[in-house]
Amino acid sequence: LGCGSSGSDKLESQLMQIRTGEGKSMILGAAAAALGLLGFRVRCVCYSEYLSSRDYNLFRGVFEKFQLTKHVTYSKITSLSEDTTTAKGDIRHLTDLLLHGQLPTGLQGKRSSSPRLAALPHASEHPSQSEASTRKTKKLRSADPPKPNIL
Repeated sequence: LGCGSSGSDKLESQLMQIRTGEGKSMILGAAAAALGLLGFRVRCVCYSEYLSSRDYNLFRGVFEKFQLTKHVTYSKITSLSEDTTTAKGDIRHLTDLLLHGQLPTGLQGKRSSSPRLAALPHASEHPSQSEASTRKTKKLRSADPPKPNIL
């Protein structure tokens, strides 16, 4: 995972592809447990509620034995998005502030004292879709942020 390499004590972002039947659920559960034991809050997200629940239940005994049930959670990716948005505050109030040019700069959500990590298992994209997605993401990141001049 890059932690502790080259004199660094930071966890580096990693991306790997594991094909169907090669043990995504097992690798994810073991990594989630290990990272939870290191103090990370781990959020494993999936497009499918069924797969997310199945994967969590596969490792539930491990998470319970090591008292990690508060550190490791599994959910649908839409739940992660909703929770992240909600953590920043009341979305209606924040939207009103934005529309009236009163949104505080550097608005931050409530942060936990422990570092967070999200993992996305079962992402099966065709390589050409993945490349197009990467190009689009890079293009969006290089553009200036939109200005709220709608009033």
